[in-house]
Amino acid sequence: GRPDSHETINQANYTDTSEQTGFLVRGYVVPPISGPYRFWMSADDHADLFLSTNSDPELKQKIAEVVGWTDPGVYDKFQAQRSGTIILQKGKPYYIEILHKQGVAGAHLSVGWTLPDDRIERPIPGSFFAPFGSALPTSTKLDDLAEASLANNQADCSVTVNDDPLKVLVIDHSPRWDSR
Repeated sequence: GRPDSHETINQANYTDTSEQTGFLVRGYVVPPISGPYRFWMSADDHADLFLSTNSDPELKQKIAEVVGWTDPGVYDKFQAQRSGTIILQKGKPYYIEILHKQGVAGAHLSVGWTLPDDRIERPIPGSFFAPFGSALPTSTKLDDLAEASLANNQADCSVTVNDDPLKVLVIDHSPRWDSR
């Protein structure tokens, strides 16, 4: 059956001690850069991860699932925990939903992603989520957090290697191994 509690996303992970419960976790995820993403999920006991092609919940599709329990932070116990490659646009809100069913013992759930620049964030930072039912986030809000210029992220330079040995005189109270 469907979970008995509704939650909105404000972070990408949680833990709980409830037993025989279910949760519906939903909101919007807003990618920081455009390109191919891959989502990962870790949960105890079972969870389904859905993502829409835009902010409309009706267009959601299951992209990953945890078919049994995993330990916290384990994103590769089952192949189904990982989504295929999904192309997302920077600043565009996408509806995301998680159905989580907990059996016995402690519960946990976390969602991570691999960004187009191959960075892995597990869990996804809460700053990339907006609560369901709120005003949809706009790219203007995200642009305020973006870098002012990408031009200063790299620089060309040359290095000159000097083969002459460096001579240093160390004067200290008593000789130590690091100054020999």
